[in-house]
Amino acid sequence: MTSSVAVRETDAVPRRPPKPSAPDDPDTRAALRVRYERERRGWSQGELARRVTEAGTPMQQQAIWKIENATPPRRISYGEAVAFCQVFGISVSELAAPPGEVLTAAFVHFVAETGLLVQDTSALLNRTVPLLRDISEVTRAAAPLLEYMGREKVAVPVGELPDTLANLTDVSLKLRDALIALSGGEDAER
Repeated sequence: MTSSVAVRETDAVPRRPPKPSAPDDPDTRAALRVRYERERRGWSQGELARRVTEAGTPMQQQAIWKIENATPPRRISYGEAVAFCQVFGISVSELAAPPGEVLTAAFVHFVAETGLLVQDTSALLNRTVPLLRDISEVTRAAAPLLEYMGREKVAVPVGELPDTLANLTDVSLKLRDALIALSGGEDAER
């Protein structure tokens, strides 16, 4: 006995595979940012899922994997985005910012902090050198008195400190100039 099966022809178009997402797609940018923030903190995907869940949005490690690795990335709901932002300490607009903007902002902050460090080092050097000179003078002036009192001479190993601080300032200034040059700043010619 043979059975015949009726096959109906349709004009249906076969389903196409999903297009890979473009790097400037908000879902892709958010996925890249989630991975960046997680790796920056040294967290596993499971640890991030635990923290997002503690922030009030249940999430499993597999969801983090799909956000970071699937093509196209798994979409992040608004509630999940808010939880990610809470966990990472960033705003929702920062979550969807292009990765270059994130790294540029971090670099600008680093350069600014380095500049402040150079200023602080220079100010410290300017205050320390006169104090060291005063210590050396007091030590020399006190030597005869200490000898008269029968005590040993006081040895204050501060003679090399001004040079060390000056070298530290030079290195800090060179570091700042190199960072400005890397960022394409105009002050790189110093």
